[in-house]
Amino acid sequence: MESNPAKDLVFEISVDPHKGNYVATAQAFGIVATGDSLQELRINALDAVDKHFEETVPQPGSIRFLYPADGLLAE
Repeated sequence: MESNPAKDLVFEISVDPHKGNYVATAQAFGIVATGDSLQELRINALDAVDKHFEETVPQPGSIRFLYPADGLLAE
């Protein structure tokens, strides 16, 4: 049986204008994470991905963070 390749997961990063913290949103998967720093945001986002997917569901092929303000894409 051949399995489908796992879909890439892309978080779009923004700053909450009211709280001033960072928000990562992966709309294709319905995952949202927040953090007071980019490092905390990344840790929280990866933790949210682990919680979102179960063993029976394929993990994403890759996880990327898109910073629309400067157009950077980081893995």
